Amino acid sequence: MIRSAQHFYISTVTGTGWPYVQHRGGPQGFVHISADGKRLFWPEFHGNNQFVTTGNVDRGGEDGGRVCLFFVDYPLRRRLKVFGHARIVEAIDDPGLAEAATTSGGVRLRQPTERIMVVDLVATDANCSKHIQPRWTKAQVDETLGLYRKDIAELKERIQALESQLGDQEG
Repeated sequence: MIRSAQHFYISTVTGTGWPYVQHRGGPQGFVHISADGKRLFWPEFHGNNQFVTTGNVDRGGEDGGRVCLFFVDYPLRRRLKVFGHARIVEAIDDPGLAEAATTSGGVRLRQPTERIMVVDLVATDANCSKHIQPRWTKAQVDETLGLYRKDIAELKERIQALESQLGDQEG
């Protein structure tokens, strides 16, 4: 679910103790899982230059770095909460991590990244799917429609062939 995600929501804690939620998105596979399965990381793409999430993570203190990530797989009606402690790694400080974070399925991502968010996992919670409305991407809908269109075209050809055979028998 995480490896195939194209987006998720990240919640951090502000300096005044309030939760702050932000959306993160990218191409499928932009969120990576470490080889030992104890860490998630992704490139922080250029956004609105507010750096609220980054600031909350960098703040330190008792709540600094605490995050909850919320992933939803709409077609399969699944959701997952991931709790952990986050930190920011500057790309220039760890070129190997930056390379891993900006490569997805062997393809280098085009978006430049200056920093990588790294989350050390503490806990996960898979929620009930009861109230998740299924949703599909345009690519998923197009793929399914393509199969139906192919079937329809084949059936039309078959009908024409059968009508032609029937016409030959009547004449």
